[in-house]
Amino acid sequence: MIEMTLKLFNTWSKKKEIFKPIKPGKVGYYSCGPTVYSSSHLGHAVTYIRTDMLKQFLKKWKGFAVKHVQNITDFGHMTSDADEGIDKIKKAMERERKTAEEITKFYTEDFHRAMKKLKVEPPDVEPKASENVDAMIETIKKIIENGYAYVKDGTVYFDVSKYKDYGKLSGKNMKEQEEQQRVKDPNKKNPNDFVLWAKHKPGHSHVWNSPWGKGMPGWHIECSTMSRKYLGGDFDIHSGGVDHYFPHHENEIAQNYGAFGTIGANYWVHFGLLSINGEKMSKSKGNFITIDAALEKFSPEEIRMWTFSSHYKSTLDYSEDNLRKAKEKLDKINKFIQRLLEIAEPSEKIESDIAKKYHKKFEAAMDDDLNTPQALAVLFDLITEVNKKIENRSLTKKEAADILSLLKKIDSVFKIMNFEKEIIKIPEDVKKLIEEREKARAEKNWEKADEIRDKIRKMGYLLEDSEQGVRCKKIKQ
Repeated sequence: MIEMTLKLFNTWSKKKEIFKPIKPGKVGYYSCGPTVYSSSHLGHAVTYIRTDMLKQFLKKWKGFAVKHVQNITDFGHMTSDADEGIDKIKKAMERERKTAEEITKFYTEDFHRAMKKLKVEPPDVEPKASENVDAMIETIKKIIENGYAYVKDGTVYFDVSKYKDYGKLSGKNMKEQEEQQRVKDPNKKNPNDFVLWAKHKPGHSHVWNSPWGKGMPGWHIECSTMSRKYLGGDFDIHSGGVDHYFPHHENEIAQNYGAFGTIGANYWVHFGLLSINGEKMSKSKGNFITIDAALEKFSPEEIRMWTFSSHYKSTLDYSEDNLRKAKEKLDKINKFIQRLLEIAEPSEKIESDIAKKYHKKFEAAMDDDLNTPQALAVLFDLITEVNKKIENRSLTKKEAADILSLLKKIDSVFKIMNFEKEIIKIPEDVKKLIEEREKARAEKNWEKADEIRDKIRKMGYLLEDSEQGVRCKKIKQ
């Protein structure tokens, strides 16, 4: 039996709640995937790294059997420009002079490559929206039959006046939202009503037949349909960026209730956005950095480290200085691992007191709504305490082995550390000087030993004395 100590902030209830899955030991998890019309940017990277972190903590640390479903939106869903008949896939077709299938195939593969580079584990199921239109039509039929939607001139609208909790997720004032409607649709009963099925227009990239005529599904209906289809009904967690509060997830919940009588997921988890110069990083604004461009300057591990330095709900501001700081912290962690590997190999069980103490502290930080900054602070406290024990030669081999085992467990969630033992090729002349120094130390000729150490340092190598003997490291230039 898995102990329920994890608390997640549920956007639906606006509070932290103890995580209790529907089925003991199992988690159904749905996350919003990309619309594949251009290369993914660093903002997407941050969202999917956070998605991966949540999933890995549930799996690798908590021991849940997680079924993760994440969609691919591979046709031009309804956007804010929907009433003008414009969609993003259509724009990409015109921009690149390619077919819709060529566009979506290329950028789906591009997304997969980027995620692999960033060590983001693929979902268990990755349904394409274009392959689930029949199921979406069935969902829309249910919503109409239950009295939550109406048909006008070949378009199906959700009637928000029939759903009393509309606006609860986002907390938006619906009266103000009505006034902000940029495009007025005369077919709507209420300004906030939204499209479930759109009548075909020349600007649409795709077209399907339906009981209401030719057209295409609205954006939100795909997630209502595919989450339920592939997770077998109501499920545990639904995640996405905070930009999905409204309208996407607000409308998704309304659809779920209209069709099935529930809101779908028990926990709605939202990740903060990535900003650049104080503005949301966005393809539509053109102020974005592609994942490939970011990876030319920083490693996947450094990008992940930078992401976890901020709480998942907060806005993360992009700057190369912040990424360099993350690199420095990561270097400190990996240097610590190398020191431990000089002493021992990871053990099978974490039994020593110091490792168990920090295991508990790390878990407590992560149990508090996935507080990764606090979890990293725990990790650096561990490094400080253990480094002192190494320096005063009080760290046992068993403790070193257990700490390495703990670090490996932490890294199963974060995926930032390097456990490859560093092999230093020491030149023969440096080796001879090390032997001379050891002889001087044995004779208690400390002055000569220090002179040799300084000489070796000038040659680009650093000597560190430990209980296990002398360690020689190349000084990074």
